[in-house]
Amino acid sequence: MSTEEDIPFERLGVPRALRELVVPSASLDDRMALAQGLLTSQPSELLGCAYLLAQDPSPEVRAAAAASLRELPDHVIAPLITQSSPTKLLEFLAVLRTKDPLLDARMMTIRNANDRTITMIGERADADLCERTCYNRERLLMTPRVFVALHGNRHCADQHLQKAAAFLRMNNSMPEVPDERELFGVAVDLDAEVEAALKGGTSLALQERAERGLVLFELDEAGDDDDLFNGFDFEFTDDLSAFSWDLTEDGDGISPDEEQKLEQKVAAMTVGQKIKLAHVGNKTVRTLLLKDRNKQVTMAVIKSGRLTDGEVKSIAGNRNIEDEVLREVATNREFIRKYPVKVALVNNPKTPPSVGVRLINVLQKRDLQDLSRNHNVPSVIRQTAIRLFKQKYRSEGQEKKK
Repeated sequence: MSTEEDIPFERLGVPRALRELVVPSASLDDRMALAQGLLTSQPSELLGCAYLLAQDPSPEVRAAAAASLRELPDHVIAPLITQSSPTKLLEFLAVLRTKDPLLDARMMTIRNANDRTITMIGERADADLCERTCYNRERLLMTPRVFVALHGNRHCADQHLQKAAAFLRMNNSMPEVPDERELFGVAVDLDAEVEAALKGGTSLALQERAERGLVLFELDEAGDDDDLFNGFDFEFTDDLSAFSWDLTEDGDGISPDEEQKLEQKVAAMTVGQKIKLAHVGNKTVRTLLLKDRNKQVTMAVIKSGRLTDGEVKSIAGNRNIEDEVLREVATNREFIRKYPVKVALVNNPKTPPSVGVRLINVLQKRDLQDLSRNHNVPSVIRQTAIRLFKQKYRSEGQEKKK
């Protein structure tokens, strides 16, 4: 049970007016009404409150909270899940809502989702989500174990698994995979399954699954003394919190020795760990990750949402950055609306010409003139700048001569 001080009310979307009602000290009637959604005005409020009340001391309140979370329509709950949603909330929903393809697809895109959440979803994903996950390179690297789950998923086509496996091997991230396919977490003997089907018998894999008690949350049959959520841990710890403070907290400056230690620490990480770190790391770490040889790591830094204007400008002008990364910068609306970023991109020889040409038209006179004299950029960029400069400012020069 989490203490009140540990609860991330803001991230859970619980308004101040309701915070005193989700704790055990509140009256049973208030907690029950809140669990049933009678005191909330928005689905986002119900989501956070019901999650907190799912760990209530009262079995009746826990059951009501679980029912509320289960009954929220998929098209309502899926948009409420964001990159800032608490990790344990995602895991709880993955355990509770086992037949919600829309929510599963949404959670598979959340970088903050922990390994257990992602593997559970991978085990039950439909054919479409299987295919998308097999080609989601960032997800494969962040959670290599999801490949094992996909490998055991009967909906996942072999050709997609082969592509995912090749990518993981190329990045030295291939997990150990059982020889047999699995069905709902149980190894499948295909010959035995075929024989059972021909005899009209029950699937042996499903029988074993039932014997293991893998079916969760039989809410209608749960008694007061039953562990309603099968030992679910409601602590608010995130996988990303495992990173030490020197990797995540910005300071006033670090010494060369400290920077070297950080560099060694980052270099020892797996590709997946680096991608996770890209979304929480401090400025020094982001600078180190931008130098990583793996493009997926660099792209994770660009997509992290943590870059300052100065960092974006520096990246846009960096001639050692991959062209695909520069293309990502150019397609980010928040980045590209900054004029210095446009100037840096168009003057960077690594920027794809198709991107640079689109930016030339917005350049001011001095920058356009400088670009027309820049012999380091592709000729199509320089020639376009020359032509545009003449079109815009030739008449201006002629007027001055008169």
